[in-house]
Amino acid sequence: MQPGPTYVDTVVIGAGHAGLAVSACLRDRSVDHVVLERADVAHSWKTERWDSLRLLTPNWQSRLPGLAYVGDDPDGFMTVPDVVGFIERYAM
Repeated sequence: MQPGPTYVDTVVIGAGHAGLAVSACLRDRSVDHVVLERADVAHSWKTERWDSLRLLTPNWQSRLPGLAYVGDDPDGFMTVPDVVGFIERYAM
């Protein structure tokens, strides 16, 4: 026999910065939810950005709920691998 459908209060579409931030806020408020993502976390950062890309905002402004930049160059600008690592650490 197949299990019946699963119900959740909230569905978050996308596991980018905004989706992960919303998920953290929902978790902190004990709201039952699921995050749906069509690919791996940070997939577009890994596959759809050029190698020399850097963020336009300084590192100290890079934050998500409960996670702020902790590197040694707060006034620098994250590279693509830095952004991927930041997002992947947050998603864990």
